[in-house]
Amino acid sequence: MAGGNNNTFDKFFDLPLEIRDQIISYLCLIPNPIQVGPTADSEIPFPHSLLLSHPLLYGPGSAVFYEQNRFVLNLNNKPRAAVERAVCNPATPWLLNNPRARRRVRHLELSPGRLGTVFQTHISPAVADMILNGSLRHLKLVLYGTSTDNVTLNHYPGGAGVQQRRAAMTRRDDAFTRSEPFRALLRLLADPDLETAELYVDPIHQRMLDEEDELETMTGKDWVGY
Repeated sequence: MAGGNNNTFDKFFDLPLEIRDQIISYLCLIPNPIQVGPTADSEIPFPHSLLLSHPLLYGPGSAVFYEQNRFVLNLNNKPRAAVERAVCNPATPWLLNNPRARRRVRHLELSPGRLGTVFQTHISPAVADMILNGSLRHLKLVLYGTSTDNVTLNHYPGGAGVQQRRAAMTRRDDAFTRSEPFRALLRLLADPDLETAELYVDPIHQRMLDEEDELETMTGKDWVGY
C-alpha cells in the first residue's frame, strides 16, 4: 500500500488486541486441512498479499497460519515414482524442503505411503527436525493399504483362500513391523516433545492392530486403529 492508504491502514493497529487477533485469525485460518506435497498441484494457500500488506501483520498472521491450521501430507495419492523423485530432489519447492517454514507447523497428519528408503532418508528426518527444532507438537500418522497389499489379497480367491490370504498378510505385516523404516516411524511417534501422537492403520493390516499393546509398550503412547 502506498501513501495515504498506509496511514488509513495503520488505524487497524489502534483496535483492541483481542479484536485484531480475531480479524487476523478469520483471515488466516483455513476451514479445511491444508494439503501439502512435493508435486506441482500441492501449493500451500499462504496469504502472501495480506501478510505483506503491512510489516506489523506478517508476524502474528504467519504465526496463526502455521501454528493453528492443520497440514496434511499424503504421499499415497500420487504415482509413487513421481512422488519419490520430487521428494529426493533438493530443488523441489515444497514444505519439507523449507526448514524455516516446516519448523513453524504445529499440527501434521502424514500418510507416508510405502515405508521404504525415501521415507527413512528424507521424510522421517524432516519430520524429526520439525519436532526437535520446531513447533510440531501434534502428529498423526495414517497407514493406508498399498497396491502391493491389494496384489496379495487378490492373489487368493474367496472361500478356501481366505486362510491363505490372511496368512500371507500376516507374514507381510510381520516383516513390515521388523523393518527399519517402520522403526523410524515409531521413533517419530515416541518423541517426548509431542503433545499428541496418533497412529491409524488400515484394517487390511489386522496383524498390526492385534499388536496394539506391543506398540504402546514400545513407545509409551496410545494408538488408534481404523
